[in-house]
Parts: sequence; structure tokens; C-alpha cells
Amino acid sequence: MKRILFILSILMLIVAFAATGSWAASKPIVLKMGHVLAPSEPTQKAALEWAKQVKARTKGGIEIQVFPSSQLGSNRDNMEQARMKAPVVGHIEPGYASEYMPYLSVLQGPFLINTMQEYRNLVNSELIKKWSDQMLKNSGLRILTWNWYFGSRHIISDKGFKTVDQLAGIKIRCPPNPVWVDTFKILGATPVTIEWAEVYTGLSQGVVEAAEAPLSTLLGSKLYEVKKTVTLTGHFQAITGLVMSDQVYQSLPAEWQQILVEEAIKAGELMTDMTVNGQEGYKNELKAKGVSLVEPDIEGFKEKSKAFYTDSDVSKKWYKGIYKDVQAAMK
Repeated sequence: MKRILFILSILMLIVAFAATGSWAASKPIVLKMGHVLAPSEPTQKAALEWAKQVKARTKGGIEIQVFPSSQLGSNRDNMEQARMKAPVVGHIEPGYASEYMPYLSVLQGPFLINTMQEYRNLVNSELIKKWSDQMLKNSGLRILTWNWYFGSRHIISDKGFKTVDQLAGIKIRCPPNPVWVDTFKILGATPVTIEWAEVYTGLSQGVVEAAEAPLSTLLGSKLYEVKKTVTLTGHFQAITGLVMSDQVYQSLPAEWQQILVEEAIKAGELMTDMTVNGQEGYKNELKAKGVSLVEPDIEGFKEKSKAFYTDSDVSKKWYKGIYKDVQAAMK
């Protein structure tokens, strides 16, 4: 019932916008920004700072309301709401964006990025800009930025996985994102697709044996209450960004469009700094809560994951040479 009421409210917003064709200048423009993470995480703090700065620079003209913890639905839900021309900003990952531009999925591949400089070079590259522009043409979805660094992702379970072969047959939670699913199939695990809001329950009830996320999210979601071992695989360096309806974006004054993007980028830099600088603190917090941290044979994981770039269902949608293009963009 709640989901039905929410969908109806989104449709009412779309109808109201369509009826006027533009936003009334005398009223603040309200954008709803949704994400699936806890209020304590860097994503929420960055989103609130973005909202604050946009409101200040537009003198109250744009009000961004931030909804954490899946209050607006899943990340995929938010993206689809934006595609329906609702005034919703989604927290997006390349795997979801690849529904409208398949090449973007390579950005989320396992062990792709080794340093933060490579990360920054990649998200600011002409290659990603070109792909994002093509996604805009294909879907009407505008990427505001890709620089919201979400952190290295690690595996939480009852036990550690010193070697990649120990993952064989392990039921691990994945979102309905082809990159995650294909990666863990190649690593030998059994991916089970459930939304993030259901992960705690899924681990508690044995629907899945393991999950994976950045350290900040393992803390924020309190998964340590049900699983006590984290294997520090760092298998994804999580690129995330912000997406919205281009029709809503184009309805804004040009100056406000620029402010929205500029402050999104600044907030992404803030989130990146918080994420990078917080890693040791997150590890110490997890240890204090009784969690064991396992250092695995990373080279073994990397070697087995290489097949993702050549033999996965995802990679079959890429053009020849895409991996080399991404490597060049990171330099």
C-alpha cells in the first residue's frame, strides 16, 4: 500500500509539471533526492551539503529534500522515477545506468581501479562524458556527476574467504545489477538478488550467507549484528553519481543548472574525502563491535575476476577495445 501511494504521489508531481510546462517563479523548486543508505553515511552527509549550498546559491529558489534509507524506493526506482520526468534525483551506479548505455557497466568492473588518482582521472574523463551524453540521448536521463566515491567494497559473512576458491557456492546478496551478478558468478559464488533494504533480514534468516558493501555501509546498516567476519577484498571501487530527468533540468534557469552541477561535484569531492579518510576509523569501529577482519589472497581474486571483462554476459554488450580505452582514461 505504501509503495502504491508513493507511486501515485510521483505521478501527481509529473502531471503538475506537465500541466504548467515550467516551474512557477514565485515558488521554490522542490527536488527529492533519494538513496538507500543510512543517515550516518558519507552519502547522506554529502547530499545534505549539496542541498544546503544549492539553496544558498539560488537564494531559496531550489530546495533539495534528501530521503535516506530507501524512503523513495531503491536506486533503480529513483532512476525510473526520474525517467518518468518526476522531480527526483537518484543516487546511481554505472551498472544501473548501463540499461540505457551498455558501455557504462565497465566502470563498475572488479579490480578495475587501483588508486584514487586513477579514479579521479576516470570520472572526469572525456570517455565517461561521451557515454553519459549518449545515455542522455537514449533515455532522457541527465548525469550531474560521477564523482561520488562510495568506497572499496568488501564481503561480510560468518567466515572469512582467504582464497577465492572458498567463495564457491556461497549465497551472496547482490542487487539486481548485472555487473554484480556476473562478477560473483565468475568468482564462483551464487549471487542472490535482493534490494538493499532487505539485506539485514536476508542475512538474519539465511536467505543469503554473505553480503558485500563499503565499510561505512557495513557499519551504517548494522550488518555486523548478524555477521561477524569481513574479508577485505576491495573487489569494486564504487563509482556512484547523481541522475535526474533532463526535462526537469532544462526547465531550470541556466544559472541554476550550473549551480546544481557545480555543487553536486563539490559535494562529491566532500564525500570522496570523507570516504577515503574514514577507512581506518571504520575498521576500528568494526573491530570494536566484535568483527574480525580477514586479509585475503588478493592476487587470486584478481586473476579469477579477469574473465568478467571477456566472458561475462555484461561484456558481450561492449565494443572491442573498451577495456584499453578505460585504462587510457585513467592515466
